[in-house]
Amino acid sequence: MELNIQKSTQVIGKGPFGEKTISPEELTISKEEAEKLKLGNYKVGISFHYGGTAWARLYENGIRNTLDKYGIS
Repeated sequence: MELNIQKSTQVIGKGPFGEKTISPEELTISKEEAEKLKLGNYKVGISFHYGGTAWARLYENGIRNTLDKYGIS
């Protein structure tokens, strides 16, 4: 079976104030924004409704790798 995702496929959810969602591929952080993140001494908590699965571990690893890239603990 082949999965074919076409350009007409889109995220349909909205933010809490009606913000339109975008694809992760469209999200970019400028060098200046990245530097602000690194200097901000930010900390993040990660919580899942259900854990202990391979999916949750992989998802958490991706989150942690991205946060580490910007110096966020």
